[in-house]
Amino acid sequence: VKKAVKEVVTTVKKAVKAPKTKSQKGASYKLFTNYYGEGKLNAREFICRMIKLSGLHIGSILCLPAAYCLLEIKIRKEISKSFYFLACERNKSVFEQMVKSANEANLPMFFRPGDLSDAIYASTNDNYSHIILDYCGCLTTFKKEIEYIVKNNIVKVGGTIITTVLKARDEEIIKSTGIKSAPKGTSKTELAVKKFFTGIKGYELMGTFLYNDSSPMMVVAIKRTK
Repeated sequence: VKKAVKEVVTTVKKAVKAPKTKSQKGASYKLFTNYYGEGKLNAREFICRMIKLSGLHIGSILCLPAAYCLLEIKIRKEISKSFYFLACERNKSVFEQMVKSANEANLPMFFRPGDLSDAIYASTNDNYSHIILDYCGCLTTFKKEIEYIVKNNIVKVGGTIITTVLKARDEEIIKSTGIKSAPKGTSKTELAVKKFFTGIKGYELMGTFLYNDSSPMMVVAIKRTK
């Protein structure tokens, strides 16, 4: 276990120091404010359940904790204290509050100011046990980052990629997945997002979760199988 923890810390420290990428454009996202909405609280429950079910309970997690690190505190408390975190944030005031929150909670967290995409494009094979992409934007805006994670096997076998997307109409992802219609009670975007993730080779769909505190959101969890 000590050796594994040492490897995790080394990996995360390298990612913290990795240079910003000039050839890749990171996804855009709005400043997060929905910390305690009922849907968001249930979404955190879903994410924790997916990580717990994965069976991989040691290693590093790449994430966007926002100001108060609520999900990361929950993961350490309810799943495993053998997790370490690499937290990214490009908003200065949110970053400063995030560091303060993590320190107050004694979280084993390393901090990287700037885009999450920089950490992704600086990563290599088997860097992370789990990646939590809490962008809350349209899938189209960060699809390339997910494809890069998958293509380069950045997540370990047994680990997860858990993504929160805006379930608003996303014409590009609808077109690329060939979705023509949707049954009553669902949407073409929802079907297209699900089809995109189920089509990723070497991964299996663990589950999805829908919520709407003020905007329609969809959380998708996939697990690397080989």
